[in-house]
Amino acid sequence: MTESISDFIITISLIFGGVVIKLLPKRLKWGWRLLIGLAASIIFSILGHIIVKLCWSK
Repeated sequence: MTESISDFIITISLIFGGVVIKLLPKRLKWGWRLLIGLAASIIFSILGHIIVKLCWSK
């Protein structure tokens, strides 16, 4: 996996985290929404890296 592919996965995961934050209800405090979005970004990034690494090795 090249560095550009890793950067692309991280960028997509950050966009996904932003979408998750926008979809959360407004009654949640901004800190909780930020933490949930950040956790979603991290999980999506890890899963994306694992999937690409498994596909790249074949």
